Amino acid sequence: MNTDHASGNGRGVLTGAVISTDPDFRSRLAERFAAEGDMEVRLEVGEPFTSITDGHLEELRRAEPDLVFVDLESDPEVGLKFAQFLIDSSLARAVVGAGSADSPELLLRAMGAGILEFLPKPLDADRLGEVLDRLRRRTGKGGAVESRRERGRMLTVFAPKGGTGGTAVAVNLAVAIHQLARKRTLLVDLDVELGETALLLGREPRFSSVDLLDNYHRVDEGLLASYIDRHECGVELLSAPYRPADPHSLDADRLQKILGFLQEHYDYVVVD
Repeated sequence: MNTDHASGNGRGVLTGAVISTDPDFRSRLAERFAAEGDMEVRLEVGEPFTSITDGHLEELRRAEPDLVFVDLESDPEVGLKFAQFLIDSSLARAVVGAGSADSPELLLRAMGAGILEFLPKPLDADRLGEVLDRLRRRTGKGGAVESRRERGRMLTVFAPKGGTGGTAVAVNLAVAIHQLARKRTLLVDLDVELGETALLLGREPRFSSVDLLDNYHRVDEGLLASYIDRHECGVELLSAPYRPADPHSLDADRLQKILGFLQEHYDYVVVD
């Protein structure tokens, strides 16, 4: 275990603690914090979860980090329980998880445990930068604080061909995210030829994603609400059109702007 913290939780400085048996993960995270200039790692714990003692927890309490990075890769089951303990006991103001990028189940379980963000391993510099920017805004530390609402997370499901179950994955992913995170979740169907999200959810929406795209010049929060259909489970839906449309008629620049607009109004946007 390594500790390195100054007195007090300096205003404007984003502080962190890292709990991981992976020395490369700890090193990369510490280097990135140091390079940012307005961040610092105050505590590193390299022991397995089962070897963490009351002494380690006392060190964590004294370090008072804004963020605790918990690497779940070595022992996901115990790691999730440990992260939950940190949150429930107020030893961590916010927990950031890390683990295999090939485990969507781990990601969903991490969200259900209250983990704020999830870093796929091995660490990607761009992905880490995006996460740190969001954490800055959430904590109000480490750089300027934006007054507007934080942009939501976008997840895209793309099937290599029809009939492989991509729509079912997208629908179930949106439902699971909403149930676990309890945040505003929007399911967007961009299969304008044969989109079936509304069918799977048992809905008959009046408007579709194509209608929203056609009116993107005048879209605002009030108009957006009129295009959205809400399922009883809490997931909101922007469905595909009832009559098939030509996918080649969709303007890429317009679509990008609309998806960005949706991210400003939802915590999670799942795109089929």
